[in-house]
Amino acid sequence: MQFGSFSAEDCRLTIASEYGFTNWLEVDALGDLQYEIEFELAVNALLDGERDLLEKMLAANPDLTIRRSATDTGLRSYTTRP
Repeated sequence: MQFGSFSAEDCRLTIASEYGFTNWLEVDALGDLQYEIEFELAVNALLDGERDLLEKMLAANPDLTIRRSATDTGLRSYTTRP
């Protein structure tokens, strides 16, 4: 890729793809929806096999076990990466 050949649309598509969306319209449709960042970090700890970290997070926030991702795309890109 040559410098300067990466358009704004390319940037949006790259960002959307990194977060598990097919295109920028899916991201834009979310509006101001906020992720449950503590929940997402706890799931990341689980997927990474970081048991000690996950246990600390659950001890500090026991309600993490009943929280859910804000959208059905939560962690999609993380779980589909090799």
